[in-house]
Order: sequence, then C-alpha cells, then structure tokens
Amino acid sequence: IDEANWVVRQWQLYERSLCSLLELQARKRPSVCRLPRCVITP
Repeated sequence: IDEANWVVRQWQLYERSLCSLLELQARKRPSVCRLPRCVITP
C-alpha cells in the first residue's frame, strides 16, 4: 500500500464529510457561509 496515496485518500474522505456537515448546517441556517470549493457530488 502506498502510504502517501492512503493519506490523500483519508484526507479526501475527511474533507468530503466535512463539506457534507457544512451543507447540512447551511440548510438549517442560511446565514452560514458555504465553502465555494466544496462541491457535493451525487
């Protein structure tokens, strides 16, 4: 297993879950600023 790839993969998963949380918060409270680089893909 390539350690560097694993770290990148883990970070991407973490970032995606973080974006999902922010999306949920933004839906509850529209005043919450959305991160422009967070694109939720289906």
